[in-house]
Amino acid sequence: MLSGPISAGTYDPKAQPLEFALASLVGSLLVVGGVGVRLFLGWQYVAGRLMSAAVPYEETGWYDGQTFVKPPAVLARDRLLGGYEARPALNRVRGALAAAAAALVAASVALVAVSDGASSSTSPGPPPAPLRVASDGSGIIYSKSLALEDSLAALSSDDDAAELEAAAMMGRPGYCGDRIYRARAGGNAAACDAPARGEGLRAVEAARERAREREGKS
Repeated sequence: MLSGPISAGTYDPKAQPLEFALASLVGSLLVVGGVGVRLFLGWQYVAGRLMSAAVPYEETGWYDGQTFVKPPAVLARDRLLGGYEARPALNRVRGALAAAAAALVAASVALVAVSDGASSSTSPGPPPAPLRVASDGSGIIYSKSLALEDSLAALSSDDDAAELEAAAMMGRPGYCGDRIYRARAGGNAAACDAPARGEGLRAVEAARERAREREGKS
């Protein structure tokens, strides 16, 4: 319930179900581990007081800092409880913590392997590097068709430049080339890494060919 929405912010449950499930499992195991450590420390404290022949008073009154020496009957009773109740519970919690730690390591390794494999097969490289960010804040410029411009406004009146600019993005959203624009747009890694680089390069070449054809006809 808690790790699912957090994992969905990084991995799309529909497009990346395995990564989403592994990330949710890692988050759940971290929560389980934290609760398990708290239980372990609590039972360890209880077992220690039960098995000790002398225990310090807790901070509850005028006898703070004093030590209580257990009478033989009380010591025998406490050690019986410690041996048959506290120690077995402590061992069970220790075993659960070891299993959770092993599962956490296995899930983390699997998540890293799956994420690396998916990124290498779908996007063999980072998003295309932008040439620069337009000074008027209109967006990010990718193609050399706007080399003499400093604004994306020119794309509204130049179809060839707009086509080249779109192809230079390699099918990715324009905000992927800048961290600030990406944060403002709320973009995620899946949207920026989904298209393959080869498809983007072919789109660039096709756009350039169409631009040359238009120039030849004119």
